[in-house]
Amino acid sequence: MSQCAPIFAPYPMSTGYLRPSRRGSSVPTVIYRVSLTDVSLLLARARDEWESAALQNANTKCNGLLPLWGPQVPESAFASCLARHNTYLQECTGHRFATEKSFHDDTGGGGPQSNMHMIPYLIHMALYVINTPSKTRSGPREDKNLTSYLDSPGTDKWVESCYDAEGPLYWSVLSLLLHPPSHWARARLTHLRRLVVLAHARHCQPAGPTQKLLDISPRDYSVYKSYLVFFGLVDAIYANCLKKVSVASDDQWPSTLADYIRHNDEALLKASERLLATYREELLPCTSFEEFCDVTEAKLPKTKPVETLKRAACDPFLKCKLAFCKTIADECQPFLQRFQTSKPMTPYLFEAVEKLLRYLMNRCVKPDLMKCTGPKLLSIDTKKSENLILSKNIDIGFATKRLLGETAITVTERQKLEFIHECRSMLTTMIAKLQEKSPLKQKAVRGLSSLDPCVIQHSPQLAQKRFSFLLEELNHANIINDVLAENAKKEYLHFCNLKKSELQEIFRPCDQFSDEVGLDTIYGSFLIGEANYKHLWEVIKICLVLSHGNATVEGGFSVNKSLLVENMHEKTVIAQRHIHDEIQEAGGIKNIHISKKMLDYVRGARKRYHEYLEMKKQEKSEKDKKKAEKRKLDIQVKDLEGERKKLMMATEEKREAIDVELQELKKKQASLY
Repeated sequence: MSQCAPIFAPYPMSTGYLRPSRRGSSVPTVIYRVSLTDVSLLLARARDEWESAALQNANTKCNGLLPLWGPQVPESAFASCLARHNTYLQECTGHRFATEKSFHDDTGGGGPQSNMHMIPYLIHMALYVINTPSKTRSGPREDKNLTSYLDSPGTDKWVESCYDAEGPLYWSVLSLLLHPPSHWARARLTHLRRLVVLAHARHCQPAGPTQKLLDISPRDYSVYKSYLVFFGLVDAIYANCLKKVSVASDDQWPSTLADYIRHNDEALLKASERLLATYREELLPCTSFEEFCDVTEAKLPKTKPVETLKRAACDPFLKCKLAFCKTIADECQPFLQRFQTSKPMTPYLFEAVEKLLRYLMNRCVKPDLMKCTGPKLLSIDTKKSENLILSKNIDIGFATKRLLGETAITVTERQKLEFIHECRSMLTTMIAKLQEKSPLKQKAVRGLSSLDPCVIQHSPQLAQKRFSFLLEELNHANIINDVLAENAKKEYLHFCNLKKSELQEIFRPCDQFSDEVGLDTIYGSFLIGEANYKHLWEVIKICLVLSHGNATVEGGFSVNKSLLVENMHEKTVIAQRHIHDEIQEAGGIKNIHISKKMLDYVRGARKRYHEYLEMKKQEKSEKDKKKAEKRKLDIQVKDLEGERKKLMMATEEKREAIDVELQELKKKQASLY
């Protein structure tokens, strides 16, 4: 079969806009159609098939042939025809589709359908140039330029590039040749933003290049439509024509895609029909940007975190909610920080949990119910409204009240009351969870609080009562026997009856607001070696170890930050030190001037990181290669040494046999004389 392309018309979209490429004159592509004629086959005879097709199309308005490189066509024939084809002026099919212009006027035949069928083969023609080393275009170089284009910051460079031949339209199409669908999915919004800026810039400044937009107010959808349709076409090509092409790595995409197009004519023909349907039925009917986004799904990903953030951004009570959560978090934070340590802290747990629970309940529970002691707090049902104060009287914190007052202009009193009711629901839910999981339920925890220095000093009778609970629990669990329990109880009673000044001296290192000195150190320094307290010390050791068996594991969570510093690579430590010295030299971080060069450098950090990883990967590959080669040489050396040893052993055995035979011959020789 033969293929022909129509003549090429003036620029449909680019007249007056494009600046020459930095590589030379601008020659954008493409208006094409395919004519598969039987007449050309009849004319073939002794002629080449493409030559026959050229004769057949001589009287049409077509002035060139686009060769299609099928599986049975030699590369030399394809390259020869492609060289002749490249001498023609070419225009952009994508532009013509985007602006809804006719194909018939220029060619005298053909239309959207035949031109849409041509798109995969236009892609293949460009891929052949990219994949052929002898050609002027280089795939890796273009990929690097495309990556730089996508990573460029949203500055005046975006506006300036709107008038370049190699601008957003060019790079969007080039993405089809260099990036697989997965890469396009990550970068498609960047392409869309650049095309929107392009449309706006060319509308506001039709006379020519400009470096800055003076008017950034949005225009009517019709201003952006053709460029959005162009984006939609590229996106639809990925979705319909290229989705079945799979590659192991991005750098394999150009060669794999070219091979796929050569061998899948029927699949691409059907995909082109779907592409045309998408263009006609979905892209062209759009009348607003919102409708276009719905069609192309050029929106933020529909994930729960994103949807939550979108709703939160529109919530008039967002600041109030954050302030309320911060108020509650500030109260919980000291408790969490205090107990995240490698020291034994269980004796402090009873009082700390009761204090935290009481603080939260005071905000929403009726005051007369809060007169009870710690364990009885667990019996208060916060789900019953009769136990709670009115919603309007809930203590939501000073910051939340202030911010709630500032929202008076935008919200009603009913909405405020609903917000306060939500705060109460949050408190009651949190309290219910603490009650459910509370260590206050455990008698052992209440008993261990008898080792709290504050309880011993200020409430010795309560301490003795709780210590008895502790001994009972240990005895029932067969951890201590009856004799040890009785002796420990007597010694503890004696310990609590010490003079107040003596107790103060013992517990001096212990500060209720600081746990730098552990209880094991405090009790050990006084009880170890004291015969009068040997049984008490045995019980205390059991209690502190019993509550601290998982300390090393839990402690690991709090030392992750220090481990991160310890495990830093030498280069990171040096860089961190340089940054620290520079900040110190400038007199503080507020005195550092953030230049544009610094911002550009930081924006490219991710790219440099990937380059570093690639370099390390190559180094590792070379190292592994050397190891494999060394291992191979070691095996060869070992084999040769073994062979040499065998030869030496065989030689030695042969020598010994010859010596024996020689001795026998000499004996026979001597016997004859």
